[in-house]
Amino acid sequence: MSNEKKDFEILFRDIYPKLYYAAMQLVKDEEVCRDIIADSFEQLWTKRAAVEPEKRPSYLYRIIHNKCIDYIRKQTARNKYIEFYGMLYGTSVEETERSWEENEQHIRQMYQTIETLTPQTQKILKLCYFRQMKYREVAEELGISVSAVRKHIVQALKALRSALKNKRDG
Repeated sequence: MSNEKKDFEILFRDIYPKLYYAAMQLVKDEEVCRDIIADSFEQLWTKRAAVEPEKRPSYLYRIIHNKCIDYIRKQTARNKYIEFYGMLYGTSVEETERSWEENEQHIRQMYQTIETLTPQTQKILKLCYFRQMKYREVAEELGISVSAVRKHIVQALKALRSALKNKRDG
């Protein structure tokens, strides 16, 4: 193991409890804190050449603080949306939150299903639906016919419908 990796492991072992405590003061969710800290160490690792070793602890504290604040902002916006939706449609916060969580589960299921598609079908689906390109544009970019793009889209949508139907039925 290189000295750089050893030094990084030592930093991790020495500072992790302090970072965890600092994150818990803001977020108050153990799993989220662990994720934030892991993401922060990953970010430091990728930028380790640019951050002097003696400045790494303060760099980590700053990253973690910013990630915690971002998480709190997102949660606040989510909670406001749930409250607004509930007022708008006359549902309780609990019902709206349940509905929100069901939607998130559907989205996760869709992404998992997309991962099972062939690489070409995944790429075409992402270009058409995520980048909102026209079939003709996708065909030109990939050097295939428009009908081939259609076939891939039909195949992808069929798989997505089937996965969501199985989720509802099962």
